[in-house]
Amino acid sequence: MSKQKKHLRGDNRITKTLNKPIGGALGKKRSKAFVAVFGFFASMGFWWYATSKLGFKVGTGVTLVAVGFVIYYYFEHKWFHSNRTVKFFKEDE
Repeated sequence: MSKQKKHLRGDNRITKTLNKPIGGALGKKRSKAFVAVFGFFASMGFWWYATSKLGFKVGTGVTLVAVGFVIYYYFEHKWFHSNRTVKFFKEDE
């Protein structure tokens, strides 16, 4: 029983592998130019699909709303989930 418990919790290769940082090409940060170009082509593809299924006006509106949500999520995550420290009390008190 103790061997199984040690194996499940202590010597778990999957847990050790998942807790390591990603190396190689996948671990590198993407450039802003790549993100912009990929985002442009992805939004154009989404716009084409939405307009072909829903019509020009509705498809364009859905695409603009989707792009707006992506931009909002990016900035909301960047502003509100940053590593800023908040001080509720003054240090003098």
